[in-house]
Amino acid sequence: MQKLKIRIKLSSPLIISSQSGDSTLTQTLTHIPGTSMLGLLAGRYLRDSKNCQSFSRLFLRGDLHFQNLYPSKENTVYLPCPGNLWRSKTHPESFVNVLREPGAGNDYAKTAGYASFMEDYVDLYTPGREIFFHHERDYSKGISKSGVVFNYEALSTGQEFTGHILGSEEDLATIKALLEQDPALRIGKSKTSQYGNAQLIECEATELGVDEPETGDEPLMVLASDTIIKNAAGISTIDLADLESLLGVKIISASIETVRIETIVNAHKAKKPSARAFKAGSSFLLQKMPKAAAAFARHGLGERTWEGFGQIYFMGQFPAKLRLLSSEKSEYSLPASPPPALIKKLAEEVRTRVVSTLLCSKASQIAIQIGPRRLSNSLLGRLESFAGSGNFSQSFALLRELSLQKIRKIHLGDKSFDVYLKDIDHEIESLINSAKAMSFGSQKKLRDLIEEAGLPDLQPEPLKSLFLRTLFLNIRRVNNKHREAK
Repeated sequence: MQKLKIRIKLSSPLIISSQSGDSTLTQTLTHIPGTSMLGLLAGRYLRDSKNCQSFSRLFLRGDLHFQNLYPSKENTVYLPCPGNLWRSKTHPESFVNVLREPGAGNDYAKTAGYASFMEDYVDLYTPGREIFFHHERDYSKGISKSGVVFNYEALSTGQEFTGHILGSEEDLATIKALLEQDPALRIGKSKTSQYGNAQLIECEATELGVDEPETGDEPLMVLASDTIIKNAAGISTIDLADLESLLGVKIISASIETVRIETIVNAHKAKKPSARAFKAGSSFLLQKMPKAAAAFARHGLGERTWEGFGQIYFMGQFPAKLRLLSSEKSEYSLPASPPPALIKKLAEEVRTRVVSTLLCSKASQIAIQIGPRRLSNSLLGRLESFAGSGNFSQSFALLRELSLQKIRKIHLGDKSFDVYLKDIDHEIESLINSAKAMSFGSQKKLRDLIEEAGLPDLQPEPLKSLFLRTLFLNIRRVNNKHREAK
């Protein structure tokens, strides 16, 4: 048996649709599944040959195994990072093996993306992606629908992906000829528009090899692709006991995630039966090496291995001090065109809601800090009217001395309440900056959303009015609750 190495380079953005609950965003996988190459080559084969029996043998019954294509650069292929390798949140160069040190706690998180290991070094890589805005089209009128927007996430142009097809020498020669007759490949979603162009840059067949994995005691088995196994009743399962039965060895501990596999067959316009599966990156510490380890590593583990499922690799234990060789921070590339008006409007609403919520929360905290019966409701009513007038500072400066004395008796930290109110512009500016620093996910902050959407600066006066009216209203509520409690 031989393996045909395939290396491709993206010449346009590429979308390999992943399951997503967001109807406005089509997300992409960060690898090219074996099913994509299977579909591409099946189409080419049918154009050149009408031999249905041979087609069924090659593409439906598993005589050829189409493995996934993973990110690669400089002749290094990166596989899904083992789920047991967790990375320090505060010191990104520090790692821990949670199968050996299960009490890592909140200081570490799963390492995302792909990895390549060399002795005591790990090289991490996350493919680059872009977001593209599109208007939904009204085909009856031939124009875009007003305000209806959807987004595509796509792998960025210029990246390389490498994988293999396994089969007999004769069958792989047929596949090699199909690929080389036209090195320009069309893969993924929206191939008829701006997406899905790739170029074949390497296509070479070599012997598969039969070397046994050498990992020593208690080897680590890592799933390089989603893996489907079935129990004795023929039902897909994620029970470790069923996996132990298939491997023939005991699983000491595991770090797993699960996924539901739902594959659409475009030719039939129907889905294959869905299946529960272990997600790529799941890792298992085994008591010993399975007797069929070499066969599992070559041909895959479980069901539908000829479609790219069930790819695995074995590792020895991580060194006590695993060092980071390099780490490329994956960033989304912004579209060249400005965001649509609807997206900009949504971003403005998010920004306004976040800032307003922070201001109102801070005002409520100060009201509780001041406490009841420090200021009369009549005075608070006047201050609230000042805040709603749009010229609070001027009105406050004209307040009678008797009222100012009551306000001066209240202190917030080392500052009297009247000084605090006189310097309210600085307080509002500080709160706005705090809101901008709020995190959205692990890497993005509100200020990033503002910059990427090109939003203008917020006008401080309406925000100051909102903050002060909320502050004085809440102080009155504190007074009223105290009165009711009596």
